[in-house]
Amino acid sequence: MASPADDHSGSGSWRGLGRLLCAAAVLRLALSVTLHAVGRRAALPKAIDRHGIVVAVMPDATDFRGDAARLSRALRAGEVRYWLGADYPFHVKLYALCFALFGPRLGYSVLAAEPLNASLHLASLAAAFGIGKAVFNRRAGLSAAAAVALWP
Repeated sequence: MASPADDHSGSGSWRGLGRLLCAAAVLRLALSVTLHAVGRRAALPKAIDRHGIVVAVMPDATDFRGDAARLSRALRAGEVRYWLGADYPFHVKLYALCFALFGPRLGYSVLAAEPLNASLHLASLAAAFGIGKAVFNRRAGLSAAAAVALWP
């Protein structure tokens, strides 16, 4: 008789996927905390800024971070109409929401942006898994999710 752990249909496969997504979230959080710590210590100042942004790879992210910090201050001041109408890219407005919620306690850094980043990352992993599983099989779904997770 097959055990429930061997069941790869229905909720069993999602239970397994849930564990993998939890592991991915923990690894992501650990990476963000590490980047933040390295940035705060100025251990690699040409690669990682004081907010934990890897400027060697994403130099424009510092501009986005500054814009999101300004928008978050407007949100905290109750200027929702300004936030809605501001001429900034949509993702900057989303980061401003995170900064408005978490920035006062965590600073306007990768840590405050992590709830949004992690949510989008985990959603993309779940989507890659779902598409791979639907088109091929569970193993292909896991391989697709792993490829997305490890893509730089």
